[in-house]
Amino acid sequence: MTPVDQRAVFTAVVYMLTSGCAWRMLPPSFGVSVPTAHRRFAVWTQAGVWRRLHRAGIPLAVAISGVNVHDSRSELW
Repeated sequence: MTPVDQRAVFTAVVYMLTSGCAWRMLPPSFGVSVPTAHRRFAVWTQAGVWRRLHRAGIPLAVAISGVNVHDSRSELW
């Protein structure tokens, strides 16, 4: 089995999640096969990776944007 660049897999999966592209249409420029990207997505989903990234990213997004999350008139997204 050939080792796969984890960053390339992560980038490909994030692309798939944010683009709305069908898995079978994953551009070859990512250097990751569709089965590999999908398999890692499933493993990372089962492990709670996306949930943890989301939880960690909200405070970071708030810090960068300066949004006051306690102000009901503020919109985070």
